[in-house]
Amino acid sequence: MEGDIATTQSVRTCLAQLGAKEAEALLLYEYAGLNCIEIATLLGVEPGAIRMRLYRARPQFRQHYQQEVADELS
Repeated sequence: MEGDIATTQSVRTCLAQLGAKEAEALLLYEYAGLNCIEIATLLGVEPGAIRMRLYRARPQFRQHYQQEVADELS
């Protein structure tokens, strides 16, 4: 249970470090399970814009998360 809470907090911290549009797209894709077309329709943008947001968000999130985990271990 404590691990789940720590993981949730780490994810929130990492998402907060992303741009709002990138974080929104990543959450809708990974957590809500929507595809790029569904997200684009929901947000009123082109699917290509969502793909670009996800392309930028994933490595940024990964980098922040790895740093967050490293900080917790030290």
